Formats: sequence, structure tokens, C-alpha cells
Amino acid sequence: MSKLYYTKYVVHCIRFYFSYPYATEFDGNASRQDWLSVHKTLKTMREYEKALLKSIYLSNETMLNAVDTASKQFKIDRNAIWNIIDDFERKVANNRGLL
Repeated sequence: MSKLYYTKYVVHCIRFYFSYPYATEFDGNASRQDWLSVHKTLKTMREYEKALLKSIYLSNETMLNAVDTASKQFKIDRNAIWNIIDDFERKVANNRGLL
């Protein structure tokens, strides 16, 4: 799986969101927009997808290992998880104005 140009930035936004899901104060407008882009995207997703993504992005494991762990925990095929991740990251990037 090759990484797209926005992947590192979007992953940063997502991890920030999951670390502070009820944030009300931000460093500046960029941080606010980062948080809001993830929030807006998550509002369109199913609850099990939200829980799955949260477990992956807050994991201390590598992304590959986190996906393997989530696959076992949620009993979902790894490829299906990668599809959810790709779709989620693309939507966050779009909401953030990166696409």
C-alpha cells in the first residue's frame, strides 16, 4: 500500500481528534480546522467503524500491527479494515480541503 501525499498530515489530524474528542480550545485556526474535518467525517460513519478507527489510531503499535490486532478484536478481514481506513483518510483530507 503506497502512501498518498496527505497521509501523514491526515493521520496527525485523526490522532489529535481521538486524543481530544471534546476539544473546545485550539492553538489556532489550523488546529480547529483539523479537528473539525475529522469530526465532520466521523459523523457520517457507523458506530463500529468509529470504534475500530479509534482503536487503530490510538494504538501504540505500528499501523500494520494495529490493523492486525483490530482484525482479531473486531473479527473483520484486514482488507476490509484497510478499505475503511483509506476511505476515512480520503474523506478527512477532502473535508480539510487537501483534495
